[in-house]
Amino acid sequence: MYQGLLAIIPAKIKKIGGVVLIEADHTLAQYIIGQLMVALVLGILSFIAYLIIGLPNALILSLIIMVTSFIPFIGAILGALPAVLIGITSSFSLTLKVILVMILVQQIEGNLITPRLHGSRLQVHPLIVILIVMAFVTAFGFLGALFAVPSYVVARVLVREIRKYKEAMPQDD
Repeated sequence: MYQGLLAIIPAKIKKIGGVVLIEADHTLAQYIIGQLMVALVLGILSFIAYLIIGLPNALILSLIIMVTSFIPFIGAILGALPAVLIGITSSFSLTLKVILVMILVQQIEGNLITPRLHGSRLQVHPLIVILIVMAFVTAFGFLGALFAVPSYVVARVLVREIRKYKEAMPQDD
């Protein structure tokens, strides 16, 4: 894929194009690996907590959280909704336990796991992520949330490399 994309880039900017493609690939790989690790941890934490509170179908419900957690900030909450619905159909106390588990897991993920994984890898401020996700959801719907952060990261790499390229060019006075 790299060679195919590099072939369609004009010769004049082929060098910067190659650098942008390599940097974007590296950054996206870091993001995807981080999201996979966050999803795995969320799934495991949810599964353990669901077993502790006695929620039926704990494995399937925690797998749903793992899948939806690829959407930054709102994914884990969306993934926990089926668990809340099962809690509502069972008992009021189980519903409260599920909501408490959801809050606890979300706090652990938001305050410990994600900042440690993504903060050092991507250097993206959480407020920027929230704003980007909201903008992409508004513009592109549910799928926009999945592609918000990767699109931002690639755009940031592109802008950074274009700046470097322009600064390196000789200036005509």
